[in-house]
Amino acid sequence: MRQGSYHYQAVRERGLGRRWRLAVKKERLCLVVSGSPYNNAPGTEYVWIVPAAPGGDGLAVEALEHAARSDLDEEELDEPDQDYVRRVLDFVRWGIWGKEPFYAAPEPVLVAHRAALDRPARFDQGDIVHDGRNAFIVVSGRAFNTVPETGVIWTVPLGPGNTVQPDRVTTLDTGRLDTSRHRIPPDDLDALLSMIEGILDA
Repeated sequence: MRQGSYHYQAVRERGLGRRWRLAVKKERLCLVVSGSPYNNAPGTEYVWIVPAAPGGDGLAVEALEHAARSDLDEEELDEPDQDYVRRVLDFVRWGIWGKEPFYAAPEPVLVAHRAALDRPARFDQGDIVHDGRNAFIVVSGRAFNTVPETGVIWTVPLGPGNTVQPDRVTTLDTGRLDTSRHRIPPDDLDALLSMIEGILDA
């Protein structure tokens, strides 16, 4: 499975009936953003993807997530606009390591983002946040976390015994989260970012 390739993903949604709960399987378009060596390594269960926008117009680039390899159709779909694919891949890396506004953002967004970068961020890379009973580590960087009106951060799960699952990247709505009061140690954050680098390397 190649980095920058489009595939259909099987998505299971649950609908409520009057007397039962029904699982419905649908398909949606997504772009694989994790690196080809990682995707094709033995034992890889999950790949990183960017899903299609709900309205069907392009990709929801801020909604980075993981998908089971078994849920992706192996057949690649044609994409004539390789410049767009390159910008999406650049955006994902920028979202983790970027320090300045994204180079391809419209000018009004750039102006607002530069102003936002001068203010403290509510969430920082390495923060531990909780969504219900589940704990997550914030992996998106300061630039992404301060984009005006995005309202999301990128995270990876923190499991029992402080085990980290970098292959299961998840986008969380910041409106559901309390401001973090805990962080992972700097050395652990460096190690986590190194693992993410390995996932994204082409």
